Amino acid sequence: MSVRSGLFIILLVISTTLQAQPEKFDLASFTPPARWKKSVTNNVLQYSTTDTKDKSFCLLSFYKSIPSQGDAGTDFNTEWQGIVAKQLPVSDPQGDTTMESNGWIIKTAASPFRFENADAIAMLTVFSGHGKCMSVLITTNNDRYLPEAYGVLDNMVLDIPAGTVTKQEEQLNTPPVNIPPPAAINDGFSFSSTNFDDGWVSTIQADWVEVRKNDIRVLIHYPNPVTDEYNSDAAAKENRVWDYLVGPRYTSLRNFERLKSFASYEPHHFMAGTLTDQTGREVFVALFNKGDKTGYWLEFICPDRASFTREFGVDKYDAYSNVWDPMFKMGNYNKFGVSLADLQGKWTTSFTGITQYVNIYTGFAAGAESYSSAQDYEFLPGNTYNWQIHVASGSTGSMKHQNVKSSGKLGMSDNWNIHLSNMEGRPQTYPVSFRCVKGARILWINGMAYGKQ
Repeated sequence: MSVRSGLFIILLVISTTLQAQPEKFDLASFTPPARWKKSVTNNVLQYSTTDTKDKSFCLLSFYKSIPSQGDAGTDFNTEWQGIVAKQLPVSDPQGDTTMESNGWIIKTAASPFRFENADAIAMLTVFSGHGKCMSVLITTNNDRYLPEAYGVLDNMVLDIPAGTVTKQEEQLNTPPVNIPPPAAINDGFSFSSTNFDDGWVSTIQADWVEVRKNDIRVLIHYPNPVTDEYNSDAAAKENRVWDYLVGPRYTSLRNFERLKSFASYEPHHFMAGTLTDQTGREVFVALFNKGDKTGYWLEFICPDRASFTREFGVDKYDAYSNVWDPMFKMGNYNKFGVSLADLQGKWTTSFTGITQYVNIYTGFAAGAESYSSAQDYEFLPGNTYNWQIHVASGSTGSMKHQNVKSSGKLGMSDNWNIHLSNMEGRPQTYPVSFRCVKGARILWINGMAYGKQ
């Protein structure tokens, strides 16, 4: 019998009842499940638990590390054949998942099998990296044991063999690629970049606004026909947007992760992975959109997963929590100052709404009421302006119309506030800023968006 077999024939060198004390075996440090029995041979450390009432069991087996073959997929296939397939009547492994942590590539897959006329499952996890390969096998015929077994793996730490360097250390020791801040495009306005008080700097680009702080970048992608296209299949939409916005600028996607879609009036879209950028550097990229409210898809580019989590706080993906707020708020950095020269011309906005009434007894239409408004500012030479708003409201056949106008002088104390000398008989000061879309700017005055005619 091979020293890397013997799954169910436990060679009992040490057998004891555990009290959840920290354990060290080969490269692995972990805390085993309490009250599981421990068995040790030279090459295998195994924990087991059984229940005679329903004849259920679970085995958690750690196999001593061996030299890696240099490829995680090859390592996994070899371990599956040598540890699992030779002992159990399993089929090909299913549900293959791959992750990366601290230079270790972690592959997991499982297969059902029959044991003593009952359904069971074998799940193998193989850690490959640093010239080593170490495997952990879970076998059970009852799902209730899995949370404890998974908990051990989730908190297990592997030592880095002496003389090896992690990928993160290799990047730290590599002289950084000097990527200068992008030059802002010249679109004829006074301000194409903004330095915010919290350290973020926004710069207008052709297809996005780039927001940068230290070694983290966020791209606020402008709305476009591909990202705006409706698709009831959330995953299909996300794949299309990823391929359009992210795919062309990176290679070698790995460790891809996605927020599971859910039914909501405000759906969240989140995808992320490790990629290689156009300079050859490894980066962590996340693509995010919340509720399609702003039309913005936000692309987060960080040196690694850890720096992304430190900056934005997103670790565990809970679609219903406020964990996404720091990411969502990055869309607010599409904001640029305004000068008096930028205001020249006519800026307009409009709104229309309708309320339809239905008789609750007959189901027949019982009339409707509508409301519409149009508002515009015309900024003229000599720092003068004309403003007007037209409102129509009421039911069909009895609409009421109102029109209000004002004119006066304007001024600006800074690039974020506009002073109007006469608004319906009183002076007013309103906050003002620009937001960018592809090929144009939107003027925001007192919380309302205006387009230039």
